[in-house]
Amino acid sequence: MNRRVIVTLTALAVAAVGTVAVFAYANGADRRALQGQQTVEAYVVHKTVPAGTTARKALEDGLIAQELIARKGVPDGALTRVDASNGALVATSELQPGELVLSERFGTAAAAGTRLQVPQGKLAISLSLDDPSHVGSFVVVGSHVAVYDTFNAQESDTKGRTPAGDHLQDRHEFTRATRLLEPDVSVLALGTTSAATSSTTGKDASTTSGMQDVSSQTPVALLVTLAVTPDQAQRLIHAERTGTLTFALLGDDTPPKTGAGVDDRSLFTGIVP
Repeated sequence: MNRRVIVTLTALAVAAVGTVAVFAYANGADRRALQGQQTVEAYVVHKTVPAGTTARKALEDGLIAQELIARKGVPDGALTRVDASNGALVATSELQPGELVLSERFGTAAAAGTRLQVPQGKLAISLSLDDPSHVGSFVVVGSHVAVYDTFNAQESDTKGRTPAGDHLQDRHEFTRATRLLEPDVSVLALGTTSAATSSTTGKDASTTSGMQDVSSQTPVALLVTLAVTPDQAQRLIHAERTGTLTFALLGDDTPPKTGAGVDDRSLFTGIVP
């Protein structure tokens, strides 16, 4: 064996050892990050799961796989096992890579397709938001979000900041305010919507659907469907028609701040120059 072949084989061996070492270190880093925390093995989508796929088939084909996740990051209803009791159930809608799989995403064959599985005691409502208003692509099915409302405040009610109900506009006779509307609601489904076709501007456009003045070139980015109580549904529907909604993705230990919110006058109060 000549010297060149020996050098080549040695280089390949060193590269292989290095790859194994990096892989082992990465796995070790993941486990070190979870040390000291209670963990759960829950299923995560690795490849798109088409609607109608059985849970057993999704597992066998490697579409979903178990991952070790910190317990505090696992919502109620997360799928933690696939066995005889649920293996024949089918995905009621398409599951996207990166989703934490919820048990409620699988149902009987009759429920597959367009039927949405709504948790008992809840209603499903959909809101159309642009990318910044729903935290880009980071909100997924199963996420928990806080919902904020930005509105024109009635000047006669400066303490309570009651919404004027005429939607957000650049009208300086109103004080605009932002306030927490719902501290914690869960995302039931996501879906794109068609492009907006209205060419109306100004006051008329602001009262048509809710988010902002739009033109024929402005698409509505995403339709977010939430599972809410009947009382929450009333508040969210009213706020969407009369104000501008923004979602905040909830962290593990950061509850949203309740209270009177902030308005044009108090926006910079308390900021140290």
